[in-house]
Amino acid sequence: MVILRHFILYFKRNIYFMISIITLFIAIVFAATMFFVNDISNPPSSTTLGSIYLGAYEKDQYEGIVNAEISSYLDDAVYQISYQNSIYNIDLSLFDFNFELTMSSIIDNQENLAYFSMSETNLTDLASQLELNFSSRVSDVIQLDDLVEQITQDMGNMISLKQYQLADYFTTDANLTVLNEAVINQINNLDVAKITEIVEQITIEPHSRYSILEHLGALDLTNEQLSIISTGILKVIVKSHMNGFIFHTNPELPMWAATGYNVRVLKVNQYDFSFYNSFEYTYQIDIEQIGLTSLRFTLSGVPFVDVYDVIVEDKVVIPRDTIYYENEDLNEFTPDITIIDTALDTTYLLLLEAGYDGNIYYINRTVTDAFGTITQYKIYEEQYNAQPDIYDRFIIEKEG
Repeated sequence: MVILRHFILYFKRNIYFMISIITLFIAIVFAATMFFVNDISNPPSSTTLGSIYLGAYEKDQYEGIVNAEISSYLDDAVYQISYQNSIYNIDLSLFDFNFELTMSSIIDNQENLAYFSMSETNLTDLASQLELNFSSRVSDVIQLDDLVEQITQDMGNMISLKQYQLADYFTTDANLTVLNEAVINQINNLDVAKITEIVEQITIEPHSRYSILEHLGALDLTNEQLSIISTGILKVIVKSHMNGFIFHTNPELPMWAATGYNVRVLKVNQYDFSFYNSFEYTYQIDIEQIGLTSLRFTLSGVPFVDVYDVIVEDKVVIPRDTIYYENEDLNEFTPDITIIDTALDTTYLLLLEAGYDGNIYYINRTVTDAFGTITQYKIYEEQYNAQPDIYDRFIIEKEG
């Protein structure tokens, strides 16, 4: 009884404090309950359209927001097509934004696409632009519908920066396009037979240096046969983008060689023939016999944007020397004698060996781009030393 009286007395003295504690507890429980219920019934919206976040807007605000954002996106986005050394900036105004389809397809709390399309007229315009920038040779092998489909898909996601590798949208046989052909004649028929028996095709890997000794040096081929193959390769690739040529020339032109196309390969001396493929595409060279003493070399791969040609320039003439051997047996009766008579002396000359002037040739490449602009530069040079004229000579001085 005493304890109960003490508790009642304590409660009466602190009644207002206890009421405050109970009221605060009820308020906290009520607030927590309302927050929890409200959080479940009204979660934040995660609705997006491409890169546009719509969760912060009411649906009746979507139209204005979408139109403004799409307009800004089309002004700022950069889409490019790249191939070989050419880049084309796509005109995005060729694509039509389908507002009605886009708006009707928006689903709350999902990632939605913006819908773009291209009219037949604009498709024709795009095809013309690709031909203008990359040449008709390239445009003929483009699967344009696949390219446009990928572009519209990326635009639907509102990707701001995109570059397409045009070769990804070529027809399946585009890499078989015949690019150049060259014929090597006056080859020994045994060499022709041996070459075609052992080597039918040469593969040039992308972004790599090709070496004849590295790829063919271990095969059962003579230096002469390797030199013929190398000369044929050189002749077929000079009218291409290949560069970085490293090789030796034969001191005198073999019957199967020509000025500008004369490669000498020696295994023991490590006289190699090599060049660099600077493109990211694989090329093939096929070798076939077209006559008893002739081989044809065919370069194939994806088509070139530029047109390549070659000019062999006789850059420097190296004058020949003359060598004389004194021969007192010469006279006016010597067959084929040449007599030079002056007031001071008479000279008898007999040509023993005819020489020739030497030359330095520049092999220059001309490159014509899709717009008709022409550039020219040297890709390698060949030097042929002069050989002297050799004479027997006898000089008789006249008496004064």
